[in-house]
Amino acid sequence: MDAAMPKDDVWMLALVGGLVIAAVLTRRLSDLLKLPAIVGYMLIGLGIGVADARWSFLSEPDRFSFAFLADAGIVVLLFRVGLESNFTRLMAQIRRASFVWVGDFVVSFAVAYGVASQVLGYGLVPSLVAASALSATSLGVAAAFWRDRGALKTDRGALLTDIAELDDLSGILALAVMLAVLPRLLDGGTVGPEVIGEVTLVLLVKFFAFCAFCFLFARYLERPITGWFRATQPRPTVIIVVLGLCFAISTLADFMGFSLAVGALFAGLAFSRDPAEHSIDKGFEYLFLLFSPFFFIHLGMVADPSLWIEGLAVGGVLAVAAIVGKLVGVGGATWMVADRKTAILIGISMIPRAEITLVILQQAAALGPAAVPGELFGGMIFVSILTCLLVPFALQLAFRRHGA
Repeated sequence: MDAAMPKDDVWMLALVGGLVIAAVLTRRLSDLLKLPAIVGYMLIGLGIGVADARWSFLSEPDRFSFAFLADAGIVVLLFRVGLESNFTRLMAQIRRASFVWVGDFVVSFAVAYGVASQVLGYGLVPSLVAASALSATSLGVAAAFWRDRGALKTDRGALLTDIAELDDLSGILALAVMLAVLPRLLDGGTVGPEVIGEVTLVLLVKFFAFCAFCFLFARYLERPITGWFRATQPRPTVIIVVLGLCFAISTLADFMGFSLAVGALFAGLAFSRDPAEHSIDKGFEYLFLLFSPFFFIHLGMVADPSLWIEGLAVGGVLAVAAIVGKLVGVGGATWMVADRKTAILIGISMIPRAEITLVILQQAAALGPAAVPGELFGGMIFVSILTCLLVPFALQLAFRRHGA
């Protein structure tokens, strides 16, 4: 029997290896240019998508492999978001942060929904997807500027971080609700108050059951498990065990109807209370650098090149909605609890749409083109790229004028 590896597998291995190296180089170049690396990752994916449309070099097994790597990227990405959350600090400013967050979520959602439905003419389902996705933000894009200026640990920086963490949580919860309701809408069913009440009740029961599991795991199982492996195994083993537990909890959430993303975020929150969280985060960084780029690369790959022109037009309109939603929703609410300078800086910092937005987009796209038409998918990627590129320059001007 020929034990040689099939040529398709060899080709896929070479492609993945090349992309891993390309991702590392992209991240390095992005650091030098002080730009978000995810923009480069998505551009790599867009390039692969164009090349495949021209030469059709990706087989179905190749596409499946990339989809698997993208799922792993989602899990690792959201796990780290949860792991780096600080509930103690969040509780210290919860009243101010929650007030701003309510204005942020309501205004961002309403503006995006109105633009998608009334200006772009999308139906209920695509408009809900666009609104849910654009209600989120990306702290990572702005955090580097705040950190470089020593502003991230100030009161302003703490408020920004807390609002962004609430944004992440609400975005994931919006995704969970959306995945529960959208299938009924897509099947042509009516979603009246009774149906909404039924779906909400079932969702809440399952959600509290899942939260209870995560709480019990964090309180009674997480430290004994990781502590035993720390005491008996070499240090890298602990990180691999953490990854395995992360995958297991994410899969449980998916089975319960919440998606891998929800499970990964709560898995990270479960580990975040461990005193050894810093060492876990440091060790997990290698897995993050390996897997997370594939999520963004895959998003670029699956964007239909034939719809790029329409996507740019849709994205341009949605980008305006994305910017206005955060400036008015976050900036206006922040001005009520802080000063004008703080409102401007935090409002601008919340404009980028990256990780959570793209996770919501990807999960909704799995429901088919009726939920996320091709041009809307491409348009949302354009929104992400545009906001991630514009905000660093806007923050430079804002910090120069208003300081930290």
